[in-house]
Order: sequence, then C-alpha cells, then structure tokens
Amino acid sequence: MYYVLIQGPSYRQLDFEAREQVREEIRENLEANGIRFLQYDWVWDEEDRCLLLVGQYEKEEGARYWIGALESMGFTVMVRNQLPGDETERTTRAGIKILLRPVRREDKDLLRSFAESLSEEDLYFRFFRRIEPDDDLLERLVAVDTSHQTAVLALVGSGKAERIAGVGRSFIDPEKATAEVVITVGEDYQQKGIGRELLLHLISLARGRGLKGLTAQVLADNTSMVRLLRSLEGIEYDIHRRVDAGVFYLDMPFIGGSGVEQPKSKCS
Repeated sequence: MYYVLIQGPSYRQLDFEAREQVREEIRENLEANGIRFLQYDWVWDEEDRCLLLVGQYEKEEGARYWIGALESMGFTVMVRNQLPGDETERTTRAGIKILLRPVRREDKDLLRSFAESLSEEDLYFRFFRRIEPDDDLLERLVAVDTSHQTAVLALVGSGKAERIAGVGRSFIDPEKATAEVVITVGEDYQQKGIGRELLLHLISLARGRGLKGLTAQVLADNTSMVRLLRSLEGIEYDIHRRVDAGVFYLDMPFIGGSGVEQPKSKCS
C-alpha cells in the first residue's frame, strides 16, 4: 500500500493547542484550493513533522494525479509505503480534543475504569448479555491479536487525568475481507462526536488493510449506534440490512475512492 501525505512543519516542543493551529492552517489552505476532506487523518513522522494522510493506493502510479495536483497548489507531498506512528489527534464536532491510539497491554486499569463507568444498558449493548468487568474479561480486552482485530481507544486528558472516552474495535473476517465493527462511548461523552471519530478511524484502518467493507450486529434498542452507522451511509459505504429477533445485521460495503472530494478548479 502507498500512502500520500501532505507534509507540514515540525510538532516538536508544541503543545496540543499549537499543534491544532498547525493543522488548521493546512485545512484552510486545502479549502482555499477547493479541497474538503470527509475526515482528516493526522500522523507525525520520525522528525515530529505534521503529516496529513490524503490518499492510499495499491499501486504508486495511482497516486500520480493526486501528487501533481497538490504540488501545483504549493503543498509539500511525500509518498510512503508505511504510515509513521500509530496515534492520531482529533477534535470532535463538540470541540473535544481526543487522542486515538491502539489498545496496549498496559491499558487494563484504564479499561477497568471505563467499563465500571458504563451503565448496565451500555454494557448490554456491547456484549449482548449482562457481564461484570472482571480480570478475565479485561485480560481478553487487552490481548489484541492485530492480525485479526483492530482495537482503538479515544482518550481525553493527559498524565494522571487521562481517561477513556470511547473504544472502537473491528474483528476481521479474512475470507470475506470485511470487519465487524463495535463502538462503545462513555456516558459522559455520548452525542459529542466521539463515536463518529472512532468509526471514521476504523474505516480508514480497514481501507488501509485492503478490506472491502464493514459489518455490524446491533440491538434494535441501541438507537445511538444505529444512527451513527447510518450517518455515513452513502458517504463511506452502502448499507444492506436485515433484522432478526431484535438484532440488526448490517453489511456495509465500502464506496470506491479515498473518501475525499477530488480537487476542484479555483474560481477566477
């Protein structure tokens, strides 16, 4: 896989607010040239330079048009066959700053606190049964086999104040080249755009692995999750649905393309 990235200035010694200003300037420059992305995936390289993922292609020649168009607008563009880093910072539509990163073995206590903060209903929506977040369950949640599963935390705060606002997972079916997606958002952070950021991030990771789409099993009473998945219908994927015994079974094949609007001509 080949990744096309716009290169920005260094993040080194910048706090979150200053990093957000760097990203905002890149966004404004893109929009000034008639380009608006559905989502903005930010990473940084070994030299702490700000990088924006703008496309991913199976063959390098497929990226040539995009590279030429962006360079003609004055952007510095690079192509890599592997994305640097595994963390990305986002600001939700409600203005909440979050860090998205993979689940790690040392996250057991963070996940314990998150699980204990969830209502019985939220736990039931996640596991389809009544459960207690005991050590055995937490051990399974941090033991992620990355060849078959993607697990992402949405974190708020930093240091001792860091906590989980939401968790997104996708379980890969290699035969069908799809991934079943599950998203849980903490009660204090629901309806604030965190679920959407997790879903968009899981979609980006799934596309990067060459998967053809997502699937989901959602209890009919879980209207928030149904609404979240439907919010990207016709944008990121189509939805084929059926319902059985109070459960929605959703097949969501990806719509072709990189999920961005192609460059438009500037008005004279």
